[in-house]
Amino acid sequence: MPLALGLMRQTHPLKINGMTYQVEIRDFVDRVFSCSCPDFRTAGLGTCKHVEATLIWLKRRQKSDFRAAGISGSTRIDLVPAGDTLRIERNLSELPPSLRPLFDPAGRLQRPPTETPWRNPRLPRRS
Repeated sequence: MPLALGLMRQTHPLKINGMTYQVEIRDFVDRVFSCSCPDFRTAGLGTCKHVEATLIWLKRRQKSDFRAAGISGSTRIDLVPAGDTLRIERNLSELPPSLRPLFDPAGRLQRPPTETPWRNPRLPRRS
C-alpha cells in the first residue's frame, strides 16, 4: 500500500486491487476526510474503507505525527461551495488580513472574485 506522509503533502495515493484512490486527511480532530472512491461520494458517511485504512497505516507507522495531529487539529483554511457563493469552512480567524474584507463574519464570500480589491500578480492583466 504506497502511502506518503509529509507536512506539505496532504493527499495519500492508496492502491487497492489495481485501483488508485486519493485519500485526504483534512482534520483528525473533527474527522474531516475525503476520498476519490465512488463509495465515499455516494454513501454520505464522511469516511470509507480507504480513509480508515489510511488512518490505521498512519497510526501504526507515523505515531508521533498522528498523535500531534490528534491534539492540535488542522490549520487548513478550506473554501467550500455554499449555495451561490463560497464559504470558509474552518479557521476563519487564520485568514490573511488582505483577504478578510472579502468575507462576512460567518465566512461567506461577500463579493464576486472579479470585484476584489487585490490582484494576483501571476495572472495576466485584462484589457
